[in-house]
Amino acid sequence: MEQRKIMSLGRSSLVISLPKYWTQLNELKRGDVVSVAINRDRSLVIFPFLKKAEDLAKITLHLESNENINFIIRNIIAAYLNGYSYIKLVSKNFFTVNQ
Repeated sequence: MEQRKIMSLGRSSLVISLPKYWTQLNELKRGDVVSVAINRDRSLVIFPFLKKAEDLAKITLHLESNENINFIIRNIIAAYLNGYSYIKLVSKNFFTVNQ
């Protein structure tokens, strides 16, 4: 997990920068729109706004075998709330019964 500093933009706005590799991976550029979801634990999840309607229907979530079950659930729910109707879970290892 990366840490980012909060910067001030004007008198009433606070901003953080997005990791460059993430913006390149999602082919984002200046002026593009991202979706921000607030979780119950007050954490934020940022999703790139997909421009093609056919891309909105499918998403692949890459999970590690040691991922916390709550993290997995939050990602699935966030993907669903962002319009994905087909959510594929991929892991290098088998999923546990709890996952």
